[in-house]
Amino acid sequence: MEAGAEDSSGICTSTPPVIIQGFSSTRRGDSDDAHLRLLAIGALVYAAIRFAEACGLWLDRRWAEWFGAISGAIYLPLEIYNLWEMVTWPRVTVLVVNSIIVLYLVQVLVRGHGGPPKAAVSPPLAAAL
Repeated sequence: MEAGAEDSSGICTSTPPVIIQGFSSTRRGDSDDAHLRLLAIGALVYAAIRFAEACGLWLDRRWAEWFGAISGAIYLPLEIYNLWEMVTWPRVTVLVVNSIIVLYLVQVLVRGHGGPPKAAVSPPLAAAL
């Protein structure tokens, strides 16, 4: 029976495309479970790191700003490697934009804040409180 063919009941009996087969559980065993656990742990660690960064930025901590700049710069070597493999406009754009953002963040951090952030309420209301 060819791919996409239907049997007498009208149900499609073809196998899924190759891209889907890679994600299906055709190989049962401990190695697949271990691989999934490793991916889950990696995702949990990544989320915890991003959550810590977000909390630090929310609390206006200087270390979180540096952490954000460094975490943005970590992707630059990967983007350069991808660009080395094949030059495309989207890859060039991503590299240029990310580089500009990282350079801006580092420039702001090196120059300093210029003091704490201003109050969110207007001065007349702040005096009344």
